[in-house]
Amino acid sequence: MPPASDTVNHHLISQISTNLSNTLSSFGPSSSQYAAVLDMLREGILRELERERKSESVELSCVRVDSSGSDGENIIEGLRELLEKALRV
Repeated sequence: MPPASDTVNHHLISQISTNLSNTLSSFGPSSSQYAAVLDMLREGILRELERERKSESVELSCVRVDSSGSDGENIIEGLRELLEKALRV
């Protein structure tokens, strides 16, 4: 039997958060590597939200993420919260 959806979602969020944190620590907030991870994450979130929006009529709030700032931990936390919200929908 496959694992519960909540378990998979929690594991996925944890992995993404770890990868984003590692990229931030290794390359810094203004690096092309960090920007690439953020872009991939944004695109994935937007695709998932659009898919959910099409299947259910749900109003979702958007979060603007600026990778040029020095506040990487807040960016990671905001993306983690957005992922959790999107995966609960």
